[in-house]
Amino acid sequence: MKDRDLGDANLSGQLVPQLGMLSNLQYWQVQNNSFSRAIPRELGNLTKLVSLGLQINKLSGPIPSSLGNLKSLRYMTLNSNKLSGKIPISVLKLIFWGNLQLMNVSDNKLAGTVHRKR
Repeated sequence: MKDRDLGDANLSGQLVPQLGMLSNLQYWQVQNNSFSRAIPRELGNLTKLVSLGLQINKLSGPIPSSLGNLKSLRYMTLNSNKLSGKIPISVLKLIFWGNLQLMNVSDNKLAGTVHRKR
């Protein structure tokens, strides 16, 4: 299983921890559905993931620090949810020292500031 675009598919419920077992998954887009509850920390096991699109859902709780394990990740869109807390340092490191080119976390309930040293 390499690609899964399930955007705008009228899906609901919660993202289950078993998703972390899809070890060859590279692209996973489930934007604009009605997924709720927390992002499972097991998504951090998807080390081949290049693109993760969870935007425009009803996800809540913190961004799991385990997403910092996704060293191949280039695009992560978590915007327009109900995520709270601070962005984990492990995830921010993907921007500064990893392959992450785009991370959108706008329109959530996140706290704190991010500064890049020059």
